[in-house]
Amino acid sequence: MQLGIACESGGFRCVFVHGVLDALEQHEIRAAVYAAASASVLPAALAAVGHARAPGLAYWYDAHDVRMREGNGMSEMVLAGIAKYSPLAEARLFEPGASRLIVTASEVVDSVASEQTQGALASRAGREQLLKMARGDDSWAADSLRPVAFDSHCNVDDPSRDERIEVLTRDNFREVAYASTRMLHAWRVPATIGDRPFIDASYTDGFPVRSLARFELHSVLAIATGIGEPYSNLYRRENIARVMGGVNVELIAPHVELKELGVDFTTATREGLAAAYQHGRDVADGWVAAHRGAR
Repeated sequence: MQLGIACESGGFRCVFVHGVLDALEQHEIRAAVYAAASASVLPAALAAVGHARAPGLAYWYDAHDVRMREGNGMSEMVLAGIAKYSPLAEARLFEPGASRLIVTASEVVDSVASEQTQGALASRAGREQLLKMARGDDSWAADSLRPVAFDSHCNVDDPSRDERIEVLTRDNFREVAYASTRMLHAWRVPATIGDRPFIDASYTDGFPVRSLARFELHSVLAIATGIGEPYSNLYRRENIARVMGGVNVELIAPHVELKELGVDFTTATREGLAAAYQHGRDVADGWVAAHRGAR
């Protein structure tokens, strides 16, 4: 039976996820299927081809340096990372032998919401949603968005394929990777996939554990970016259960708030990134030792 790994969204906090993937790769633990959202997409894509450790922490240092340049925001940071590191994943992700990669994103299906999210009012709309997230009010997301999972092994000719599952290809990988990250309040550059408007996976499926339930997996390792109860999206209406879709789910999470280390969603120090990355490695090492010792 096979392992699936789900990686939570979290902006800079996904450096912890990358540290976990680095350690798992060092221990020669590789999933049959990776599911990722937002800033965890590139680290998961690299893990799917056995290269999580290749850029390692340098990936996050590069992101930090781009973000700190005058005039740059989160969009510029993410787009620069995609341009630099996508080729390493793309070279092998769609070849035989690569693990399956699922990337989630939120399609904007309401015309009014599309104008809001793609235009000058996007930042205001994003701030409004942050307030609603604090109240657990997901009415806008429920009415305006559709969760979509892009699958690197998707069979478009399969008559039983769910309409929410679409093909991930070399041609759309970079569009999908960017769209999955676009939080409205802090990303200035709109996101489209094939001319369709999209925003961050975190509005609908920011911790894509359920996306792995359709596969014949023995278990899912869910890598969180925060402490406390994990949820499927930022509205915190559905928690990540220990069994989802009949599949056992095991959580790997930080032991401390990453903010205490110097890393938060849209801000980080270089020292904080190094500490959070190493914390991910340490937590993963402990998980591996516990599981191998229990055999």
